[in-house]
Amino acid sequence: MATITIPKSEYSKIVRTQEELKKKVSLLQKMFLDAEEDREVRPEYIKKLERIDAEINKGKCIRFSSVAEMRKYLRNLK
Repeated sequence: MATITIPKSEYSKIVRTQEELKKKVSLLQKMFLDAEEDREVRPEYIKKLERIDAEINKGKCIRFSSVAEMRKYLRNLK
């Protein structure tokens, strides 16, 4: 194994850079995991969407007169 010699100031600079990169990577990992948790879709909701998609594919069209009516439809979908 070969050994190289570098000035102490250069070594300190490398160590500081590594520490900064570690902090940034840790922050990115945390942000990614938080975003991943937010993207989880409950299986029940996926089933509801699949039922709606199947009805649309059959040509069934539903119109709602209000947001409350739409929410009620989505909650009662089985």
